[in-house]
Amino acid sequence: MRLIDNRIMLAVILALIVTSVWVLIDKPFKLGLDLSGGVRFLLQAEPNDEVPKITPEVMDTLHLVVDRRVNPTGTEENLVQKVGDNRVLIEIPGAKDPEQAKAIIGKTGELSFRAYDPETDTYVKTGLGGKDLVSASAAIDNTPTRPGNWKILLAFNGEGGKKFFDITRELAKRQGNLGIFFDGELQSAPSVHAAISGGKAEITGSF
Repeated sequence: MRLIDNRIMLAVILALIVTSVWVLIDKPFKLGLDLSGGVRFLLQAEPNDEVPKITPEVMDTLHLVVDRRVNPTGTEENLVQKVGDNRVLIEIPGAKDPEQAKAIIGKTGELSFRAYDPETDTYVKTGLGGKDLVSASAAIDNTPTRPGNWKILLAFNGEGGKKFFDITRELAKRQGNLGIFFDGELQSAPSVHAAISGGKAEITGSF
């Protein structure tokens, strides 16, 4: 698998929180072919407002997200394989409950924003999460200092915007890091240099 640009991966992961990028062929989450002692699903990625084009990097990220869900410990023998330009095949041998398997694959995923605490070297939950996010996307940064680089655009709802302002205000006092976690795993930890108001934010640079 090619190396995934962290900024594109983060944008796709955040977009998964806001809207569905994938569907099962014919109908969302319609059970595919039953296997002997297991189940098979075929997911198809479809563009939308948050992910307007299904690129190889988008598919790499979707593959990674699904693989983490069906092979959480890395010792399972479940198959997750890209098929063509916009599909992912999943085979789960021995699955006895197709609906449970379907729920695991199709779950929204847990997004949380956590503040880094240097005293304990841990990320502390802030109460800001996926429910507070309205949109997330990647765009080309055309500013003179970062021409051609990717940036992440975030928009929060009213309550989320207030939380985000309070969090960034405190982190800015020490130029601390805001950890972005998806399904319990740290995806990015951009540093905060100023309080951010208005419910919108850009993540730029290396993160």
